[in-house]
Amino acid sequence: AFWKWASRGTHGSVFRHLETYPGALDTLTRLSKHHEIVIITAKPDWAVHDTFAWISDQRIPTRELHITDAKWRVPCDVYLDDSPRQVVELHTNRPEAIVCRFVRPWNESVPGTREVHDWDGFETLINKLLQG
Repeated sequence: AFWKWASRGTHGSVFRHLETYPGALDTLTRLSKHHEIVIITAKPDWAVHDTFAWISDQRIPTRELHITDAKWRVPCDVYLDDSPRQVVELHTNRPEAIVCRFVRPWNESVPGTREVHDWDGFETLINKLLQG
């Protein structure tokens, strides 16, 4: 029922009009000065165009976007995700990477991953990794 509702709309799907999480854009902008920001998202086919438009409208500082359910196939040094399944798959299939779970009510701790509670915390973690 949710996916049917989400795909409807006269001016795009629900994915076209979402707000960014507080602090997300500022953090990504700062991180993009020294890191490549790669967006990997799993979206249904009907949401692909809205996803591209949303990233453009929000001015997300990225030059690379992947829309795939197999996020682990895109090589990265650090992953941040809030999907319970994706966090497990990333941790299992990319043992060389740092996998961060964005703590949300719908996910649970995954041993071996880092827990991130907000965008400031993610930036702090990245900065600590660079120092270590």
